[in-house]
Amino acid sequence: MTAQWFRLGDWERATRGRNWSFVLPTADVVEVLGHVADRREDVFTLLQCDRLQEGQTWRSIYRDLALEELSLDGPWQYVVRSRTLYPAIPAPEPREGVGWPGEFALNGLILLHHPDPARRSETPRSSIGIVNRIANQHDGRVHDHAESDALFAALKRALKAAGARPA
Repeated sequence: MTAQWFRLGDWERATRGRNWSFVLPTADVVEVLGHVADRREDVFTLLQCDRLQEGQTWRSIYRDLALEELSLDGPWQYVVRSRTLYPAIPAPEPREGVGWPGEFALNGLILLHHPDPARRSETPRSSIGIVNRIANQHDGRVHDHAESDALFAALKRALKAAGARPA
């Protein structure tokens, strides 16, 4: 179980991480996430990340959603939260800078872009990604997000088995 929460500014990515782009209908993505959670005796939710302007400043916010609320409409940045690996996360206060997506990535949560805005096409494409290793900026300690990395691999296998094709 993940107990430590890593803070931006103290820690940074120590690897490019892993990323996989795919094409699969939304309902199938939701079904795969649910099946993987069930097999792991876990509960997954989605943390939907968005940016809001407050005066001249942009701030990052998130809200916790049920898997069934995944949508192609509206914000496209989601984070898959495993309640087993991440039973507690910080309160959803607005953040400046890279904001919540950056902090969630630093902590090994799996990013889900649905659809992936970098991949414009007639067929909506999605991607999952993880920062699997981070390093402390002050003393050089390295931390591997091994359990989250294993979850990333399980999700990728399950998405492929469900018919997701690489994008």
